[in-house]
Amino acid sequence: MIKSAPTGTYCNDCKAEFGNFDTKNQCWTFSDKCVPIATIITVSKTIRAKGATRAYCNYHKRQAETWPDGNGGFITWPLEAQLEAAMEAELRVLANV
Repeated sequence: MIKSAPTGTYCNDCKAEFGNFDTKNQCWTFSDKCVPIATIITVSKTIRAKGATRAYCNYHKRQAETWPDGNGGFITWPLEAQLEAAMEAELRVLANV
């Protein structure tokens, strides 16, 4: 499931790449290279992920949706389709258990 991110939610990838958590003040600080505000949140519905959430800004959402095509180019695989594929793959595995 994909939903809009609440105001003030930071992108997980921006936190990992550009962020620094200040333990004294309990807040995130970022370099000038990014705008870390998330626009969407993905919620996994697979049994193994158990509702795990991940926040994305527009830049990192585009990165997550761009995949190599094997011929030196790229294809776009939307996050919605990736989540559906993960659920279908898990159902196939569970059916074979």
